[in-house]
Amino acid sequence: METLESRLNKTFHDNLPPRIYKGKHCVAIDLNLIPYYGKPTSAEVPYICRSKAKDGTCSFYAYATLYVIKKNKRTAIAITAVRIMTQM
Repeated sequence: METLESRLNKTFHDNLPPRIYKGKHCVAIDLNLIPYYGKPTSAEVPYICRSKAKDGTCSFYAYATLYVIKKNKRTAIAITAVRIMTQM
């Protein structure tokens, strides 16, 4: 997961339009939930969160995306998987 995340963020960074580097910007963060079905492996467990039932499941992969907003246009600049911390 970390490798995929790193590659996606490098792609975002390498393709940023020059206008992003100038001035102050508004930002937006989206949280996205992708339905997960089945029994997670130990590697998947930190990435599975529980939420209100949707599409027949209460389990979801979650990721957050960071955008810069300039002239009413949204440009993605980063993405990260949401990792669930368990209490010990």
